[in-house]
Amino acid sequence: MPTKKSAEFILYGFLMIATLVNLVQTGITELLFDEAYYWYFSENLSWGYFDHPPMTAFMVWLGRLFSEAETGIRLLAPFLYSATVFLIWKLFDDERKYKYIWLFVFFISSQALLAAYGFFMVPDTPLLFFAALFLYGYKRFLQTEDRIAVICLAIAMAGVMYSKYHGVLLIGLVILSNLKILGKSKFWAAIALSLALYLPHLWWLIENDFAPVRYHLIERANNRYKVEYTLHYLLNCIAIGGLSFPLVYWAFFKKPGKEAFDRALRFLGYGVFVFFLISSFSRRTQAQWVNLLYFPLIYFGFRYAYDHLRYRKWLWRTSLAAVIILFYVRLAIAFPSLSFFPFETHHNKEWTGELKAQAGELPVIFHNSYRDASMYGYYAQAEAVSFNDMHFRKNQYDLDSSEFALQGREVVLLSRRVSLDSMIGVKRDFRNAIWKGPVITNFKSHKKIQFVTESKEAEGSNGSLPESFEAVVSNPYDRSVNLSDLNIQLVALNQYQTPIRSIPVSPEGDGILNPGESKAFTLLPKGSTVPEETAFLRFGIAELGFPAGFQGNLIKYTVR
Repeated sequence: MPTKKSAEFILYGFLMIATLVNLVQTGITELLFDEAYYWYFSENLSWGYFDHPPMTAFMVWLGRLFSEAETGIRLLAPFLYSATVFLIWKLFDDERKYKYIWLFVFFISSQALLAAYGFFMVPDTPLLFFAALFLYGYKRFLQTEDRIAVICLAIAMAGVMYSKYHGVLLIGLVILSNLKILGKSKFWAAIALSLALYLPHLWWLIENDFAPVRYHLIERANNRYKVEYTLHYLLNCIAIGGLSFPLVYWAFFKKPGKEAFDRALRFLGYGVFVFFLISSFSRRTQAQWVNLLYFPLIYFGFRYAYDHLRYRKWLWRTSLAAVIILFYVRLAIAFPSLSFFPFETHHNKEWTGELKAQAGELPVIFHNSYRDASMYGYYAQAEAVSFNDMHFRKNQYDLDSSEFALQGREVVLLSRRVSLDSMIGVKRDFRNAIWKGPVITNFKSHKKIQFVTESKEAEGSNGSLPESFEAVVSNPYDRSVNLSDLNIQLVALNQYQTPIRSIPVSPEGDGILNPGESKAFTLLPKGSTVPEETAFLRFGIAELGFPAGFQGNLIKYTVR
């Protein structure tokens, strides 16, 4: 039976081995599409990005100081994983944990997504580390309220919010579980320090008109409810538990916990589950959204094993089986020949190399795919952007200035969804994606032109439209633009923000905008009705053979 000293030796040995193994995995595995996207973020380090706060980009940037290879992109992930595991271990107070050190090692290693964040650098990698640090700081604060606890809480609260916006769930649910903590001056000191650390991002949000907040809370498209969304969500919750899911959920529901820290983890478990269950009513969820469930499931699952022999034996069995399966999966992710199907880390060097051979030094524009644009940009070390329309979604390529650099140049224009004259083509094995398109000798686009309507609402009866719209139109380009020459459209969207009809629009009078000029225009739709299910309207410019883009703000359409 391990003693406390030998158990600590086993733990530190495991953490060292895990770090080394994960470092090897970072170098033998090609990038995920999201990792390539965060590499693109790190190309222009900022206090914020369209989709996410800046923590992941900053960590990628730090790793790239040592290497531009995949290992550099992911360099900090193995260390963050080991630190996360160590902090989880520190959450257990019972001395019996040393007796079951080997069970802890295999149990923690059996958690699939948690293990994946040991070598993938995605927002959940720092999120889980800072979440573990927050829980450690909170537990210490409950015990001593010392300076270390205050600093841990402050850094962790800022860290989770710099990692992913839904880190606010962790902070809010823990506070909700113990409202008395709001009467502690030292806790308010931690909040004040965390806000001070977070101020640069808050300022960035203000400067960028709260673009990420508006996207996630307002402009992100929802869908009509489907039972499969909720079933898929429940499967995600099962996946978080892995092969041990019946055991860890049983322990979560059965293990009594009257202490403030136990209550915090119960609030966290129930709160995260319910929050994303509600989200599943309008969209397909992703397994990583509920990663914060790891903390209550691991905490109560391991503690329950102290007192229940039969449970402990089954936890051993499921953990061992999961570790064996994960060993194979890790190899299959890295080596395509061992996989039964193409994964997104397979053959990216091949398809990007093939495209590079055709495109040469020309920039490549991908229609509605920030993922492929980023992947090509990284492996081909070439200019690439995503050109997005209302049938896709906004992303960092809409927020930054990448499009300006391509004006007037020769470019390659590729699409999967729109039939274009094909001079260049390439196939990506993952999801059987075929990209085709022409070379354009003098590229011009207008996706940065903005239409800001005087009113954010429009009324109609029987699907009728107002005869005209008043809008301020801004031209950020260094050339004059005649709105009459552009294919301006008023797009009708349903309640899920899916385009259902486009109506041509013309400006009244002189449609000329000088470089850098903003000017009020009266915009006249060349149609008088929209479909019955219309819930929103939005102005956009259709160009290059693609549907209208995101040039206008959302206008709520109501039937009077």
